[in-house]
Amino acid sequence: MPFIEGLSLKDYIQKSGKVSIEITLDSAQQICKALIAAHKKGIVHRDLKPQNIMVDKKGHVYVMDFGIAKSMEASDLSRDGVVIGTPDYMSPDPAS
Repeated sequence: MPFIEGLSLKDYIQKSGKVSIEITLDSAQQICKALIAAHKKGIVHRDLKPQNIMVDKKGHVYVMDFGIAKSMEASDLSRDGVVIGTPDYMSPDPAS
């Protein structure tokens, strides 16, 4: 994995304060493209959050930390009673 000189999206937002709608939309499109590329290869990230997204000095966005990613072909993407991910960024479904 290459070294990305930049900030996490969380740090970028905190440092920048108010982020323009243009930068927000561009970043969202880049994140979506990265996830589409992963999904085309059969990979689900499973822990997408601002800390796992890097922004370099040119504004390029990188989705990082595929540590708990799974293959879409795996039969055990989720299991009853097992919570995987960061609770603050999870949908309410695993809690029920």
